[in-house]
Amino acid sequence: MTFFKIVSDDQFGELFPDVETIIALSKQPSELAMAMDEGESLAEFWVKCEGIVEDDLERGDICRLQVNELMLSERAYKALKPLLVGVGEVLPVSYQGADWCFLNVLNAIDADESKSYQNEFSQVEKIAFKTSDIEGQTVWTSAFGHFSYLYCSERFVELVQESELTGLMFEQVS
Repeated sequence: MTFFKIVSDDQFGELFPDVETIIALSKQPSELAMAMDEGESLAEFWVKCEGIVEDDLERGDICRLQVNELMLSERAYKALKPLLVGVGEVLPVSYQGADWCFLNVLNAIDADESKSYQNEFSQVEKIAFKTSDIEGQTVWTSAFGHFSYLYCSERFVELVQESELTGLMFEQVS
């Protein structure tokens, strides 16, 4: 079964939720910080905030962040919403007066470790999943690689391309 690794398109800048503000405004800052580190649900701690940028590049419709997260413009969210059911939680962020969504991917699938490999720096060199585990899935992460990578189905790639959404690239894994 064909699946892809989701990566950033370097032609576009990144948009991040202002984590420092969210933690500062949270009623449970230490629990929120721990949930972020562990790739767990953030919904009960979340405070809508203004997104921040760290570059001068144009924003794409979707921004791939460092871990199991994507930032989706309102346009991207509307286009991809049917495929995001069960993927994770969608949390509100704003940027320059526009609504964005922070997609915290909680759908974690175990890698087939007999066919997967990490280098000495714990970076995933090769990953495989059992077909039965990813059949019908759209976007997921894995504990193999410490939830640092996002993977997706061919249907997800097709919908991003059909909708002419910018900001992501896809590396075919299998």
